[in-house]
Order: sequence, then structure tokens, then C-alpha cells
Amino acid sequence: YDGRDLDRTYRALVMGIRDYFRKTGFARAVLGLSGGIDSSVAAVLLADALGPGNVFGFGMPSAITPEENREDGRRLAAKLGIHWAELPIGCASGGGAVEPTPCARLGARPRPAPSPRRTCRPWPAPPCCA
Repeated sequence: YDGRDLDRTYRALVMGIRDYFRKTGFARAVLGLSGGIDSSVAAVLLADALGPGNVFGFGMPSAITPEENREDGRRLAAKLGIHWAELPIGCASGGGAVEPTPCARLGARPRPAPSPRRTCRPWPAPPCCA
């Protein structure tokens, strides 16, 4: 294995993401950030492609999410310098207690959702889930 292939692949991914956002007119991304490998890789790529200030990571824990997982997402966001907020699944679904089940898994997923450049507004304050 040649280590240069990894570097070349990484740079190609970052370039592809940056190009996609530029061509579609988007400048920012929102990401479900669990701290797992999938969302962590997506967060690193997005931060490099768009700049850390243009990426917002949301932790979306449920009542059964281990504290270690929550901390992993927070630490990664801090290390990358991206925006971070936690929105518990119960809050996101209207405040009621929502428990994930095998057939209705509601955990955070690494789905980048771009925010249109034309809004030109700062990131909103994290939602309140009192």
C-alpha cells in the first residue's frame, strides 16, 4: 500500500465536496454528529472543504445514548472548531419521550444538509429543549 494514495483520495474527497457546494450555491452544512466513525469522517471532510465556521454538528441523543458517545461528538466538534449543539431526540420530536426501537431507529445519521448561501444569516442559537 502506498500512503500517497490515501492523501490523494482525501484531497479528492475534499475537492469534490467543495466543488459540489460551490456549484449548488451552498456554503454551509448541518451534520448529525454522534462521534461514531461515519459522522466523524463526514465532519472532518466537511470542515476541511467548507471551513470549520461553516459546519454545524448536532448531537441527537436519546434516553439510551451512552454518555461516552455524547462526549465523543462534543470533543470532535471542539477539536475541529465547528459549531456544536445537542438536540435530544425527545425535544426534536415535540418534547415527548421518544425511544428508538429496532424498526424506528431515530439516532443521529451523517446526512450533510447544506444551508443556502443566499440567506447570509449567522448560525441560529441552538434550540431550547427545557
